[in-house]
Amino acid sequence: MSTTLALLCFAVARIAALAVHEAGHIAVAVTLGASVTLHYDATACRPCTLVEGLASPCGIKVVQHAGWVVSVALALFACAVLSSIPVTVATCWTALDALTSDLAGVVPRGPRPGGESAAAAFWCGNFGLLVFDAARVRKQRVGELLHTMLRITSMRGAQSAGLATFSHGARGFTGQRTRVVNGKRTDLPRLLLRRARRFFRERWGERSGAQPPTLYQGHTRFATSSISSLDGTHPQQWTPASVQRVWRFDDRSGTYVSEQANVEAFVTHNGDLDFFSIHGQTYAVGELRTLLGRLLHRAAPSMVDSACLAGLLELLRTRGHWIASVRCGYAYGGLRLAGNAALLPEAQLWSRRTLEWVASLFEAEWCALL
Repeated sequence: MSTTLALLCFAVARIAALAVHEAGHIAVAVTLGASVTLHYDATACRPCTLVEGLASPCGIKVVQHAGWVVSVALALFACAVLSSIPVTVATCWTALDALTSDLAGVVPRGPRPGGESAAAAFWCGNFGLLVFDAARVRKQRVGELLHTMLRITSMRGAQSAGLATFSHGARGFTGQRTRVVNGKRTDLPRLLLRRARRFFRERWGERSGAQPPTLYQGHTRFATSSISSLDGTHPQQWTPASVQRVWRFDDRSGTYVSEQANVEAFVTHNGDLDFFSIHGQTYAVGELRTLLGRLLHRAAPSMVDSACLAGLLELLRTRGHWIASVRCGYAYGGLRLAGNAALLPEAQLWSRRTLEWVASLFEAEWCALL
């Protein structure tokens, strides 16, 4: 066999082996009731299968391992039956590629930085929409955009989803949140948007003058380190909304003024929060959950690591708020020599009453300076 013919046989066999490999993923995924899309991964120079709609970790594993099983079987068949060296090399190469990716995870087959998804979606998806003037946008159009983003990000995780937005009122912006856990036969985008109908104001589309910008912050989740549950679904919030005294600079008067305003925060993110370091002390997520509960004077809303990220946001976001500023100062100053503060008896840390009293002293001095 000439060199040219051998290379041609190898190329054709390699393409065929890759096709059989992806067909293994697709056949199992379709059998389990998932929807699939064949995609070309330019980074890895190979086709890959995008799987949507599998909420079961067991089902995802089955789809993931189907590829290497099929490729190894094909390579064994080629070695035992076929006499063509180029074809045998191509099938063995594909089998080795499948073993390192689908089985060993050396080349991840899930979403990876700079790459595309392959055998399944193993992470989470964030999406958002900022409407600058709701009076000029039909609420149906907003729903269509959110549905499209939900459909796309569901490829990265479709076990649960959540959506948050803020409406403007007399006390500033007030948050609204809805979260759902996907069922066996439910459509996640439709399920979430059905629950979020109240988010869309009835006056949208009426040209009654400009309205404040509206933000929609959403997340689709694949539970990488915990079970899929409603309390573990994003957006996460540690402390519910409350009306508190907040300071801001007033451009008209050229000084600082205070007002009673709604205070709350939501967070969505990808990846895992494994630890947090302060004063040279590293807190594992369990210790961090304990520490945040004592500093924020409220138990964690969920055992997932994402709830701790919401707690950190609340601890570090202090602008215009004296209680939050004093609390942050206490964490970064008062506890500097405390060692692992999560292990201290709770009675040795400031109570909510002490925090409010110290904050009132600071705020009184602040008011005297104005």
